[in-house]
Amino acid sequence: MELFLGIFLAGLTVLVAVAFYYEHSKAEVPHGFSQRQKLYFFHYTLNFTLGLAKFLEKVGIISEVSFLRAALEGIPPLKDKHLLTKDLSFERVPVRIYQPKASTTGQRRGLLFFHGGGGQFGSIRVYERMCCYFARKSNSVVVCVGYRLAPEHPHPAPFEDCLSATIHFMKTAEDYGVDPSRIVICGDSSGGTLTAAVAQALVNRRDLPKLRAQILIYPLLQYVDFELPSYQQNKGILAFSKERVLILTLKYLNKDLSLMEAILKGCHMPEDLQLKYQKWVSPDYIPHEFKKRGYKPRTTHPFSKELYTLVKPLCDSVLSPLLAEDSIIAQLPETFLLTCEFDVLRDDGLLYKKRLEDHGIKVTWCHLQEGFHGTIFLASLGEGKILKKLGICSDLSLLRVALDGIPPWRDSKLLIKDLKVDEAKLMKAALSRSEAAKCRTVVQKILYRLAPEHPYPGQYFDCLNATLYFMRNLEEYHVDPALIIISGDSCGANFATVICQILLNKRDLPKVRAQVLLYPGLQALDFHLPSYQQNASVPILFRKLVIYFCFRYLNKEPDVLEDVLQNCHVPESMKQKYKKWISADNIPDEFKIRGYVPQKPTSFKPEVHEAIKEILAGTFSPLLAEDSIICQMPESYIVTCEFDVLRDDGLLYKKRLEDNGVKVTWYHSESGFHGIVSFFGYGIFSFLSAKKIMDNTASSKNISSRRFFSCPEILKTTTGVNFSPCERLEMVGVPDGEPKDSGFGKSYVRKTQMQKTPDIEGKILEKIGICSQFSFIRYIQDRMPVGVDPKLLIRNLWFDKVPIRIYQPKVPSASQRRGVMFFHGGGWVLGSLEVYENICRFIARESESVVVSVGYRLAPEHKYPAAYEDCLNATIHFMKNSEHYGMDPANVIVCGDSAGGNLAAAVCQTLAGRSDLPKLRAQILIYPGLQALDFNLPSYQQNRGVPLLYREHAAFYVLQYLNGNLWHMQEVLDGSHIPIDIKLKYRKWVSPDNIPEKFKIRGYKPQVLLDCTPEVFEKVKRFCEPTLCPLLAEDAVIRQLPESFILTCEYDVLRDDGLLYKKRLEDNGVPVTWCHLEDGFHGIICLLDKYGKILEKIGVCTEFAFVRYVLSGRRLGPEPRLWLEDAELGRVPVRVYRPRAPPAGPRVAAIFFHGGGWVCGSTDTYEDICRYMARKSESVVVSVGYRLAPEHKYPAAYEDCLNATIHFMKNSEHYGVDPANVIVCGDSAGANLAAAVCQTLAGRSDLPKLRAQILIYPGLQALDFNLPSYQQNRGVPVVFRERAAFFALQYVNGNALHRQEVLEGSHVPPDMRLKYRKWVSPDNIPEKFKVRGYKPHKPQEFNAEVFEKVKGFFDSTVSPLLAEDAVIRQLPESFILTCEYDVLRDDGLLYKKRLEDNGVPVTWCHLEDGFHGIISLFDLYVLSFTSGKRGLDRIVEFIKGL
Repeated sequence: MELFLGIFLAGLTVLVAVAFYYEHSKAEVPHGFSQRQKLYFFHYTLNFTLGLAKFLEKVGIISEVSFLRAALEGIPPLKDKHLLTKDLSFERVPVRIYQPKASTTGQRRGLLFFHGGGGQFGSIRVYERMCCYFARKSNSVVVCVGYRLAPEHPHPAPFEDCLSATIHFMKTAEDYGVDPSRIVICGDSSGGTLTAAVAQALVNRRDLPKLRAQILIYPLLQYVDFELPSYQQNKGILAFSKERVLILTLKYLNKDLSLMEAILKGCHMPEDLQLKYQKWVSPDYIPHEFKKRGYKPRTTHPFSKELYTLVKPLCDSVLSPLLAEDSIIAQLPETFLLTCEFDVLRDDGLLYKKRLEDHGIKVTWCHLQEGFHGTIFLASLGEGKILKKLGICSDLSLLRVALDGIPPWRDSKLLIKDLKVDEAKLMKAALSRSEAAKCRTVVQKILYRLAPEHPYPGQYFDCLNATLYFMRNLEEYHVDPALIIISGDSCGANFATVICQILLNKRDLPKVRAQVLLYPGLQALDFHLPSYQQNASVPILFRKLVIYFCFRYLNKEPDVLEDVLQNCHVPESMKQKYKKWISADNIPDEFKIRGYVPQKPTSFKPEVHEAIKEILAGTFSPLLAEDSIICQMPESYIVTCEFDVLRDDGLLYKKRLEDNGVKVTWYHSESGFHGIVSFFGYGIFSFLSAKKIMDNTASSKNISSRRFFSCPEILKTTTGVNFSPCERLEMVGVPDGEPKDSGFGKSYVRKTQMQKTPDIEGKILEKIGICSQFSFIRYIQDRMPVGVDPKLLIRNLWFDKVPIRIYQPKVPSASQRRGVMFFHGGGWVLGSLEVYENICRFIARESESVVVSVGYRLAPEHKYPAAYEDCLNATIHFMKNSEHYGMDPANVIVCGDSAGGNLAAAVCQTLAGRSDLPKLRAQILIYPGLQALDFNLPSYQQNRGVPLLYREHAAFYVLQYLNGNLWHMQEVLDGSHIPIDIKLKYRKWVSPDNIPEKFKIRGYKPQVLLDCTPEVFEKVKRFCEPTLCPLLAEDAVIRQLPESFILTCEYDVLRDDGLLYKKRLEDNGVPVTWCHLEDGFHGIICLLDKYGKILEKIGVCTEFAFVRYVLSGRRLGPEPRLWLEDAELGRVPVRVYRPRAPPAGPRVAAIFFHGGGWVCGSTDTYEDICRYMARKSESVVVSVGYRLAPEHKYPAAYEDCLNATIHFMKNSEHYGVDPANVIVCGDSAGANLAAAVCQTLAGRSDLPKLRAQILIYPGLQALDFNLPSYQQNRGVPVVFRERAAFFALQYVNGNALHRQEVLEGSHVPPDMRLKYRKWVSPDNIPEKFKVRGYKPHKPQEFNAEVFEKVKGFFDSTVSPLLAEDAVIRQLPESFILTCEYDVLRDDGLLYKKRLEDNGVPVTWCHLEDGFHGIISLFDLYVLSFTSGKRGLDRIVEFIKGL
């Protein structure tokens, strides 16, 4: 099961990479945006999620809407102790009401919240955090409305629900302690639409109190004009494009999405309505400042009455509140309106603001210059600003809540106490638990008060008082007074430095032994040092954010932030005084190579100095301390990070200390950034650099006895992070003894690390001017290492000045071989000999053919017809010299995929009329692109957004090939690049009419023929040449073509190119073999080959077998040689496999217990293994579907297996089985069950004795998880060391509590450990299994409480290795299979020894290159491993030999 999870994660990684590649070209993040990386991250994440949802819907797994809802529901809800939360119904509409628990003197404000989500997504749970915040910070009663969602409940159901809930609440407000005259309605996005519509619907209701206000957060308010400035400017920012707005709306209305394009053009609006609404919806009313980023007046298009009839509700004020009449607008309540600069809906808000103000409605407008659609939902710093503008909470308050949501982790080795000294809260054992654990150190974390509520110098006094308290009470904590260290990170390091300086004069206290400063901020004089310039925009701490925090620390508004940034706050005299200490001249030149420009002199501004003069004090900028202080400082350890604005503060302080004779240990993280240590210990968010820093910090002081760390707590901003490639490589658990550059190491690393997408990196590098996208992708693709193939002779040659690679089988042939010319894909711009190495090798090896891979020239450097000419010349050369390579000239095939399929078809046509050459034997075209006339065929419409090849990219590549640029791509996509007369000429060959109807059922809309301008056609007229578009060749050429093989994929834009060519060939009498992958997509052959490449390095992997897996769909149909029967044995479900062939006598039977850690697996999962065993061994196989944990804990699985076995043994003759020839068998957890059942039945005299037991990589004990194999393979898939303990705990207890104690061995009583040491000990493991590294483990102190929870581990039915010798010696003949790279390896070795010591015959099969779960992959095609097949065959031989 874990393997399949691994495969899923690998596939998910590829999908992420593909999403990054295809979405990066669409992402338009302005260069002035200060958090561009974060915005890119959100863009990719959102697009990937949406794309994955579409994909899952297309493959029939789950609907797009259901998946997205489930994803959103995964956001954990927030429970607030300050609020009373109730789920109620208002007029049958579900609501959740949030009431502050604190008492109030009067009635509260009421706020009704309508969530966003396009009317299809979102829920009360999803918006839980936002509503809690509104309720808590505004002291209001908040009602979140869970209205019905489309498409199940289309418009106007959501509006009706919101209106009904609002009316009910207004009528019953006093029941909830709400003042009826102070009710506010609020909503974001589509919820803003509902808010505006409800507010308008209530203006004429005299039976209800008037609404106090409406809050509209980036609302969608009109569907008249999709060419307003904001729609044009922000079309590529985030995933919320105008197309997506309309898609959501059409689904909301339950309308056909094919209407979208016409609506976007404005064809749905009659002229009279356009004129009517022009006074309200017009770009003329958008202030000029919002058009600076570009605006082009829209083109008018003809009105469609039919379209208007279909989408008439779009003009209704319920959906378009901006279109309400003036009489309605004039009565609306006070309004708060929030818009975002980078949001397509920005202008909807601006236009509504103008309408409201024109009618005298008071409007509070908040415009986020760096905001984008969905900002408030993302709970970022921007959200804090919004809530602050609303008067609900401050941005820092929001940030604290977000940070406090990071779950703490507990350490079983530490005693942690919370104390309080004066105003400072203390926690014993703190920021770095690794320091406490590794150094045997008492660590003190000081939770000082925070600004701006407690401004400077409050924090400084808290840290000082807490430090003084503990230095005076050290004996209570068993701390050596001579070994006190003060430590901190970021601003905490600032406090640590200041306190160290102050304590120098405290003669009544012990001297501080050392100070540890992690990326400290030590001065506020110069914000133009090299590091401040180089890392100004590097997460997590931007340069502006440093100054912003300074202002907030002083509880002042950052009004003069820009002046401080320019150092205008520092008097000239002070600059001169401190220049000797704070100057770029004191920074080593090696730290300036990334760019540094000395700051131009700036004028001192006294008013700025007066506003923020405190930051120049010594208690704020300890770097300014006099030398008389610095020279007395204790030994220091300083950590700096290369990508940190504060780097130079640390470097300057290091220099000052060293100049004054203070010993300094300096650690510089070349790949570190500010805050990196905070990610230490957070799983996938951990950084190797952070661990290195922590390890160096923990070992920096070689001091005996116990030390005392005082660590000021700091405020950290956490953002989404990714591993760097080098960090990820080092973190991967390549088995000890296997170097990372070995075959196993390389493939293992590729298999387990998250794959980065070179396409995206290439685009990024191209955007910043380092190299072109194509160059980078080609470089990365060519890095795939390939080993030696013993069966092939491989040579790099030149055929007529064209580089080729030829693959010749080494085995002698009795006759001349077949020849295959292979042209790789890659859109004519990517791909190489190296990229397609594995495919060519496999073709040559498996078909015993001579394969020639052609390295043709690539576009855009070498435009058409360069690639075609290279392929043609290489083919002609090969055909003329074929006998030189031992090949039959009459048996040459041309083959290619994608663009290579295009080249293969073009070459084949060119050679069809050549009388001086032998005729080609065949052509193989794998999802070929064969025409560029019509990009609106059914497949182009149906699969326009399906990876790996979008419709836009198909045009992109062909234009790069033809012209080397993307001019007129839109015209090509629209079909206006070819004159109508030419289209009509080729319509007999390129027409949707020639596509079978079954390929149109997923939706197809005929396109109107568009004419083109001569200029456009002149640029692309060569599209009509058959050497570029082989589908356009004349019939006289087509009928001469050889036998053809064409492969198409259902989810491929190029599908119809293949179908049309197939028809043309068949119409002209050419034999065609057609293979259509019902669930295939473009590039699937190449992708699967990559997986095969990775896996081949671990065990010999058959890559094309995976392709056969896709072709077959992996559907196990009827088995002609077996009878399959689902039955019950002792009320346990089983599946029985019996050979159909009549036997010579009673058969052998194997009762099979599947693996899966007792929690996964089924009879279906192991169907192919059981079929194979039954078929090959001619035995009856019974697969047992036992109950699974954690729902059914131990001994449920064991009892089911035992009962099924007993029932079968008693009734074996019914199945034609010899009762004396029954075997129990299982893999992994199933092997554990097989061993336990075998031991139980060993003493049963009422049953025949079992003939044998077969244990495949069994888990047989839970005493010692530190045996050699557990250490060596702790990070090797598919079962990690931690996962082995996890599964055992789930089986016994139904949970994974105490897993850490179990791993450390503290669950085993000392007497029991001694008792079983003779059986469970590394001493019983042969030395050759320890050469990859083994360190004897000292068990942790016994924990009786844990033992009581897991004592089931010591029952022999859970740990068969612990059975007594009297039982072991009664066991039948045994077969044990172990794998070298498996944590459970030593369980099998120890059991093997026990059996042999007690005289039980054992057949042992050890797979030197095997890993846990490999047998399950024996027939998984490209994931097949020869080792797995070999192991299974050994099992079959064992059964047949009984």
